[in-house]
Parts: sequence; structure tokens; C-alpha cells
Amino acid sequence: MTFPITHFSGVMGGGASSANTANMMNLNTACNSQSGQEQWIALLIRQGLATRKDLWTSFYEWYEGTLSPHLKAAAENDELLWLVTREFLAWVGMLDKYILSEGGAPDSISNHAVKLRNKGWRGFARAYVNGVNRAHTRCVTPFRAFQAVRMMKVGGVARDLGLDQWLDDKDFFTKLPLLGGGSRPLHPGGHLERSDGPGYRLRL
Repeated sequence: MTFPITHFSGVMGGGASSANTANMMNLNTACNSQSGQEQWIALLIRQGLATRKDLWTSFYEWYEGTLSPHLKAAAENDELLWLVTREFLAWVGMLDKYILSEGGAPDSISNHAVKLRNKGWRGFARAYVNGVNRAHTRCVTPFRAFQAVRMMKVGGVARDLGLDQWLDDKDFFTKLPLLGGGSRPLHPGGHLERSDGPGYRLRL
């Protein structure tokens, strides 16, 4: 079968007034909670509708309404880890840009923002601890030694993000076998060792 496809800039191209295009963000619904919150904050900033206090309210509602539940869910289900990583880092980046980078003496808004951000980092670190622990558990199960690769990846990302500082055990991510510490058994009869090139290999 053949389906004719017409380019939007040619036949059947649409037209819109400046008022229509300016209102586009109100006409589109975001596909997930992160996109929805980003879209709302962008709309407030672009149209000059929000004071810093209004923006802080939006960030607070984003955290309490969706991000906090997502962090808690990821601390139980490591399949959600990469999704919550994207959302949390987006939230932190926008919070730093629009709330905490104003300069001047700290005020009640910045104090509350820092407190909430630090709470988020602790929850984020717990999600990565769960990711390492779940991968390790699957790794020591017979015939699932490939999960060592996931454990190394999760631990490496956690170290790059500096998540050790948010845990009581400050060396949790640095004493994993991916650094040659050998603190965890990987698989019956298996262990990680340094490869000839960069990184490690699993020897059974």
C-alpha cells in the first residue's frame, strides 16, 4: 500500500495569527508530569506572570505532588531509576536557576528551597542505593551474573553525581567491587577484576 504524505509547509499547510501562536502552550497538554510542570513554569516566566514567590510555589508543588512520590517509588523499584533521574535533575537545575541564583542575602524562600533540595538529594541517593542492591541481588542469583554490569553502571552514575555525601555510609558507592574493593560477592565462583583496558570484567 502507498500512503501519500504531504509536507506541512506545502499543500494543507496551516496558518495562525500571532494571538494563536502566543497561546499555543495553553492548547497543548504535556504527556507526563515532568513536561507538564516544566511547561507551566516556562509559561509563567515567558508571559511575566510570576513573582519569585509564585515560582517557588510551583517548584514546591512539583516536588510534593509528583517528584517526591516518584523518588519513593524508585527507592523500591529500580526499574524507575532512570526516569526519576531525569526528572529530579531537571527539577534541581530549574530550581537553582530560577530560585537560588538570584543572589543577595538568603531569604525565607531560598532557605526553604535549599532544605527541600537537600531532602530531594537524600531521597535520590536512596533510590540509587536500591538500584545497586537490587542489581547485586539479581547478580548473585545463578545465571544472572550479567547484572554486575548494571550494578557497575548504577554505582558509577551515583559516584559521578556525588551521592555518597547524602548517605550515612559515605563510602557506599566507592567500596563496591567495581572499584576492586571486593566487598560484595558477585556470583558463585565469580569476581570482578581489572581488565587490560579501562574498566573491569567479570570472571566466572
